[in-house]
Amino acid sequence: MRVLMLWRHAKAQPATVAEGDHQRSLAERGRADAQRIANRLVLGGPHPELILCSDSRRTMETANAIDRAAGRTLDRIALSDLYHASIDDYLRLIGEFGGTSSTLLIVGHNPTIEAFAEAVTGDSLVRVRPGDLSVYDCAASDWTAATMGDFTRTTVLSPRNE
Repeated sequence: MRVLMLWRHAKAQPATVAEGDHQRSLAERGRADAQRIANRLVLGGPHPELILCSDSRRTMETANAIDRAAGRTLDRIALSDLYHASIDDYLRLIGEFGGTSSTLLIVGHNPTIEAFAEAVTGDSLVRVRPGDLSVYDCAASDWTAATMGDFTRTTVLSPRNE
């Protein structure tokens, strides 16, 4: 069984004219929330073998929390394609980069992470807040064959519950 984790970046600072949206950093609360989720993930598993991360500053800072929790730098690929991605883009990138990894983590943005959860659960009222991490089992034989029907959401970690 393959495992996909989707982590919405933690709470970010408001955008400024000078920085713009792509360069927004995490707010103090966002840094603390990301670390709480990362610590829980490292303690309780599963551990990601590969991280696909949007190249925005706030997603990279969110992903850095798991490196601190693990005490080492995990394999990571920063992708500009994740910044304004669709569900189809996620499936394409999972197939393109997932390789032999049994556990894959994507650190990205709404509305795509929420749309993915809605598509898998069939619940149009799914809400994915900043810092939430959802875990999905994937029944596909390999990542290149994965379709939306192969995913089942098994766990949701939220900084508000940790």
